[in-house]
Amino acid sequence: MRIFLDANILVSVLNKEYPLFTYAARIISLADNKKFTVFTSPLCLAIAFYFVEKKSGIQLAKQKIKLLSEKIFTEKPQKYPGDSPPGPDAVNSL
Repeated sequence: MRIFLDANILVSVLNKEYPLFTYAARIISLADNKKFTVFTSPLCLAIAFYFVEKKSGIQLAKQKIKLLSEKIFTEKPQKYPGDSPPGPDAVNSL
């Protein structure tokens, strides 16, 4: 089973924001179970870093994000055939 971690979950765990910390930490701990693939996006990591940095400072924020990145996967945005930017013809057809 795949579990996506939103920025809110990451921030709650990294900043130990109660009462959500308890539940969010349990979700992240599923990364240790082989039945689950826990992942997030680069954008969610960046958002989490921003809020952790504001609370804990840049050095501690880097350490926390590095530790978290070792536990969970970060997915790169996928390109689909229909996701290419529209050309000039697409704009003119509007």
